[in-house]
Amino acid sequence: MQLILRCEVSAETYIANETQRCVRSPLLCPHCGHSACLRALGYYTRGVSASSSGRILTIQVRRFRCRRIGRTISLLPAFAHPYRLVGSALIDSYFSGRRRGMEMQWWIPLLQRYWRQFEFWLPSLLIGLGTASSLSPPIHNYPGAWKVLRRRMGPVPRMTDYLVGTLGLTIFGRYRCHNPPTYER
Repeated sequence: MQLILRCEVSAETYIANETQRCVRSPLLCPHCGHSACLRALGYYTRGVSASSSGRILTIQVRRFRCRRIGRTISLLPAFAHPYRLVGSALIDSYFSGRRRGMEMQWWIPLLQRYWRQFEFWLPSLLIGLGTASSLSPPIHNYPGAWKVLRRRMGPVPRMTDYLVGTLGLTIFGRYRCHNPPTYER
């Protein structure tokens, strides 16, 4: 299972300060619901775009294992969007119409594909949101729908934290690693 780690640092700062070493386990295991059963397992690496250049950075994502049932969780920093190379801040800027700057130009082709995936997924996203947020954005006006979603849920890192943590989905799709927790007894 993957959860979003709320952190206000950039990928560069996360790497420079070795922030992954300071990541603590959640108080309750999202799999079994018990406390004090998550133990550090290690890390996995993944790429994420640098916030100020066209470089790809490698970050380490903290993992934990439940001692009771053996299942694992990972805590993905909020600046890294699930299953996307381009970071959450650049996705947010592009989707919100801020497309200037050299750091953005490196990623325009990929961000255009991300936007098409958002358009394709939007009807399902709205069904997933349902009454959870009382949203009724214009479904065929994708930029208008984006504005409503962002106004209600905040920038992409905060939006992703809410969507993954509450509904088990993202602005691009539903992934098995984000399934809402079901407590196993």
